[in-house]
Amino acid sequence: MSRGKLWVFSGLDGAGKTTQIDLLLKEIGQRKGRRLWTRVGYTPGFSTLKSLIRALSRAEYVPKSGHSAARTQMFRSPWVKRVWLTLSMLDLFLYLGVWARILLLAGREVVADRWFIDSEIDLSLNFPDDHPEKSVLWRLILRVLPEPNAHFVFLIEVDESLRRSQLKQEPFPDSKAVLLQRYTLYREFIANSNAIEIDGSQSIELVRRDVEVSQQESI
Repeated sequence: MSRGKLWVFSGLDGAGKTTQIDLLLKEIGQRKGRRLWTRVGYTPGFSTLKSLIRALSRAEYVPKSGHSAARTQMFRSPWVKRVWLTLSMLDLFLYLGVWARILLLAGREVVADRWFIDSEIDLSLNFPDDHPEKSVLWRLILRVLPEPNAHFVFLIEVDESLRRSQLKQEPFPDSKAVLLQRYTLYREFIANSNAIEIDGSQSIELVRRDVEVSQQESI
């Protein structure tokens, strides 16, 4: 059985990733295509573990996901941060380094909704003083990640990202300052990698054309 293909979509919220992923998966078909949604700390295994801990613990000790005073207070504890970061990175290792490879070896076409760079940016913004992206575990994850056939990074202007997030009623939108940081970090990644920049301000049809052309060039 031939190895499957890996198409990776990264970038700012509201830049059109989900629309293009849905179109691509529809084209591939349900039997062969598989979506992998990734966000560090929210991947399936870690989310299941957190739900189990919440079910077995008193609610005030394990805050719900999302921004809250209780969650901020909890993460002031160094050991809580260490445990959270270690478990979340281990889950990324299993999800992207192991599970994605299994799907590819089975001949599936994997469409990744976010990838390691998105998680790396999340970590650098949320834990700027801890530098988890420089840890041995993070370097190990980078070594085991499968190589994408094409990695698309969707970008739009920060103000447009904010506007679209408001229209979509995102529950935990980034501030403009954080979005500016994300935008800069994605730009740096594009400049230092083989990632393909996609202008998310274009029409859906034009974006789909750009993605298709890049896919053909990568085969």
